Amino acid sequence: MWAAWHGVAAVLVASALVAGVTAAAPGPPPPLQLRSQGLAGVPGSVRVLHEERPGAEYLPGSSVLRLPDGSLVLGAAAPSVQRPARLDLDASERVERQAAELAAESRRWLAAGTVPDGDPDGGPVGGRGDGADGDSGATAQLRDMAERALLDLRLLTRPDGASLAAPEGIWAYVWPRDAAFVAAAFAATGHAGEAEAVLRWLAREQRPDGTWAARSLPDGSGPPDDRPDQLDATGWVPWAVWATVEEMRRAGDRTRARALSSELAPTVARAVAAVVGRLGPDGLPPATPDYWEVAVDGPTLGTVGPLLAGLRAAGELARQNGDLATAGAAAEGVRRLEPAVRAAWPPATPTRYADGAGGVDSAVVWLAPPFGDGSLLGPTTLDRAEQALRTPSGGVRPGEEFTNPSTAWTPETAGFALAYAAMGRRADALRLLDWLAAHRTSLGALPEKVDAYGAPASVAPLGWTAATVLLALTALERPLGVPGEQEEPARPGG
Repeated sequence: MWAAWHGVAAVLVASALVAGVTAAAPGPPPPLQLRSQGLAGVPGSVRVLHEERPGAEYLPGSSVLRLPDGSLVLGAAAPSVQRPARLDLDASERVERQAAELAAESRRWLAAGTVPDGDPDGGPVGGRGDGADGDSGATAQLRDMAERALLDLRLLTRPDGASLAAPEGIWAYVWPRDAAFVAAAFAATGHAGEAEAVLRWLAREQRPDGTWAARSLPDGSGPPDDRPDQLDATGWVPWAVWATVEEMRRAGDRTRARALSSELAPTVARAVAAVVGRLGPDGLPPATPDYWEVAVDGPTLGTVGPLLAGLRAAGELARQNGDLATAGAAAEGVRRLEPAVRAAWPPATPTRYADGAGGVDSAVVWLAPPFGDGSLLGPTTLDRAEQALRTPSGGVRPGEEFTNPSTAWTPETAGFALAYAAMGRRADALRLLDWLAAHRTSLGALPEKVDAYGAPASVAPLGWTAATVLLALTALERPLGVPGEQEEPARPGG
């Protein structure tokens, strides 16, 4: 069949040449679709906005949206969307008053924590620009991004702690990985109650063998399909528990920190047992899908990085709780897994699979602070990885062998920003955070993707990106802890 087609093709090419026809060079890829612009409403009543609304503005410090015609979006219920007719002045005043009250409550929620802008001194953001005015504008842009990211995470997270990856479609589920980042971001910004709710929801969804489904329905009824499990959850959840407990301790609420650590100790212990029990004779975990959401040919960097972070975090939590059995199991897991990773992924080898296979993978950032101490990285590993994964628009894609090399993915871009920030590489972190701020939707939401033309694409907001951005901005303001370290995180050059 191939030989027959090859012959036909040769005749066609020859005919085209005789006729003076030349093949056109492939053009740029078509623009990707942006599914949603963002969210409006309040927790428990959320409306997804799909169309661009030029002139629409949120009431300050809130997710209550005023549309160009003056109507207000207070939530999901249709009657609250339209402002009453001008003749009904009493009703109009009631809607305005309700909107003002909801916005004030939202501002109180923000004020109960922090909105990071990346500035450790409370003044203009440094590290770029020539003058104070430019830096001040950059500070305002980053703070605006952080505020919207926090408010979007609040709307994506249901009262019971189910934190959706994104508001609708195939994203309207809870991924343990994404939710773990959301819990850590809530904790880092001083919203401990929301962090606790997310972690408790994840604990309820843990299976008896210590693992989690790749994703679950937000009503807690289990996975929506038979998608293969992703073992990285057994690392991400203990890491998020540790990060939340550490933020509570940092805030001076040691009683609350001890209570949460004790409450979730069984969850952490089961996760440790699940990881250690699955490490092979070579010290590596089995092949399971990771954040790429595709079948794999072997253990990946996207799995071993989170598992190392989770084991270190679990060991520290167990020691604090006096659980010597879990602490010992976690230490055994680190003793087996860390040298295996060092051997299979030598420093400066940021590839998807062991021994340099699979192309560069953005998961290399999970070996850097604030997840690891950076000792598994070479001095230029992150630089070379980011350069290999950079897209035409300036963002980062998941890997060299990932589909559509011209599309940037915001979680991966934010991941590099977080690693740079935690390692003290301020200018590089700000470069990527500025890019993310400049590629939001018309409502300021962080999308999942940015296409080759620099336009937001796919769904917005994406909770994983919003959470990682908040962690990166926080890391620029103060050190984030690294699990297993009692001193300041190592800051390698790369």
